[in-house]
Amino acid sequence: MTFAELAHTVHKRKFKDNTSNGKHVAQWINTLETYAFPILGSLSVEDIQQDDLEEVLDPIWTTKPETARRVLQRIKTIFDHACGRGLRSKGNPATGMRALMREQRVEPKHFAAVSFMDINDLVPSLDKSNDVGALALLFTILTAMRSGPIRAARWSEFDPALEKWTIPADKMKTRKEFVVPISMAARTILQRAKEHRAKASDLVFPSPSNPSRMLSDATMRKLLQSKYPGATVHGMRTTFRTWAAEVVRADHDVAELCLAHRVGSRVAQIYNQAELLDHRLMLMEKWGFWVYADLEPFSNGNDVDAIIRGRWIEPP
Repeated sequence: MTFAELAHTVHKRKFKDNTSNGKHVAQWINTLETYAFPILGSLSVEDIQQDDLEEVLDPIWTTKPETARRVLQRIKTIFDHACGRGLRSKGNPATGMRALMREQRVEPKHFAAVSFMDINDLVPSLDKSNDVGALALLFTILTAMRSGPIRAARWSEFDPALEKWTIPADKMKTRKEFVVPISMAARTILQRAKEHRAKASDLVFPSPSNPSRMLSDATMRKLLQSKYPGATVHGMRTTFRTWAAEVVRADHDVAELCLAHRVGSRVAQIYNQAELLDHRLMLMEKWGFWVYADLEPFSNGNDVDAIIRGRWIEPP
């Protein structure tokens, strides 16, 4: 069997039941087709040696380090499969390969984030618009969630009062159902988004050109970068996390759970998600104040929690 034939077989088996991240599924085989197949594709998996792998990796090892590491990992997966199926008797040629390659002197890249001190300059311009893209970006900022679940959000996932959003496990990176408490500011965005609700779809933020399809992932990015070139939507999560630590000195576990990050042991994770829901809501309410430049509650030693509770209670 040739390397290319086995790569396609492994790809189909590996992602047989994966329907939630088509981009990653495609990238897995596309990188191999681009970098590995020209050299390894027609070779028998039994005959490939480390020198062949080095010929694939060497041109991109320092110029495209992250891609090179991914290609190596995928090649290793293919040869693990070959060894397991008895298609190769010489062991996995990718084993230990990374240690043999020269050092990659590359600083890790982080998602570009808007400073929490500048967030107030961004939001007013977005808030003036009732376009679905602007509303989706505002909701993303206010909930600090990843853009994927936001774009795929459906009205059926929200409770009738729009106080909780239950994201199904297949939409979460953790592959576990997650409950997002909805702040007053975020609830207002949902109420405005109802104006775009279409009979053809249950999507909260549908594509303006085709309501049966979700909003493009580029729409929010373009809106954000029109104000802050180079900034990323994912970077808004960093903005929130930095604000939570530096401005309100939020409890670590509460702030991490707001981002749907795992904290503590498995038992602690189950306990915390349920037990800290109210604490997470309080933190997101404070974030909503900050995002909309409602800064008076943070001044003069005010009890911000008491102010929030006061606003929850509707006047008689």
